[in-house]
Amino acid sequence: MSLATARSRVVGVVLPSLVCTFFASTLETMQHDLAHEGCQVIVGHTDYDDGVEEQLVRPALSWSPAATVLTGLHHSRATRTLLANAGTPVIEIWELGGRPTDTLVGFSHAAIGEAVTTCMGAEPAPWAS
Repeated sequence: MSLATARSRVVGVVLPSLVCTFFASTLETMQHDLAHEGCQVIVGHTDYDDGVEEQLVRPALSWSPAATVLTGLHHSRATRTLLANAGTPVIEIWELGGRPTDTLVGFSHAAIGEAVTTCMGAEPAPWAS
């Protein structure tokens, strides 16, 4: 199902933190870009708690959203069941690998760590001498 044929123009976004600049910037960009497509974003904040995520996903799905956006791949079994039965697109962000519910958009934390380590090993930091 595409956003254009969804039952509503609402996109539910559930993030672990609103004070982390990475998540805040992601949310700002999603709101801006989705508004240009005629969609309204509703936001939930979990404070990194899977139980809170489930409590936010349940009512968000009652809006028959065009999509639901979650962070990462780790969700409670109940949340996964809710999402699987909702019949709407699920987009998990900020992660790669594992088994996504539907669509996965992100990056490999392991690859980034390896790249940083390689970079640091290739040229010592000025403070390391």
